[in-house]
Amino acid sequence: MDRRIVLALAALLLAAPFPSAKAEEESVLAPYRYRNTTVREAVQTPGTLERLGAQQYRLRLEGQVQRLDHDRARGRLAPEDRRDLLDSRAESDRMDRLLAPRRDERYLLPGVGSTR
Repeated sequence: MDRRIVLALAALLLAAPFPSAKAEEESVLAPYRYRNTTVREAVQTPGTLERLGAQQYRLRLEGQVQRLDHDRARGRLAPEDRRDLLDSRAESDRMDRLLAPRRDERYLLPGVGSTR
């Protein structure tokens, strides 16, 4: 009886699909983040928690882009992952634009760019 249980468990284990590397690496894409006008203004204000969270999200996106780009360069990028690479790049670019300093935050030297 114990042997039948062991054989049944072995059959189940062999029939179960093995998790792929892709399953372990979830996408960090969340394009719905930072779309609200109020949140966008908070993200653009230096020192806010929203800005820190946005910077962390951008770093995670950049890591995902690097990983997918590395896989693409080595020929290991699956066809379905190509869309993830393009989406990740687009989202990373959007976050770069969102976190870029606004014109009024740039520092000007006295006499340069001013009317004084």
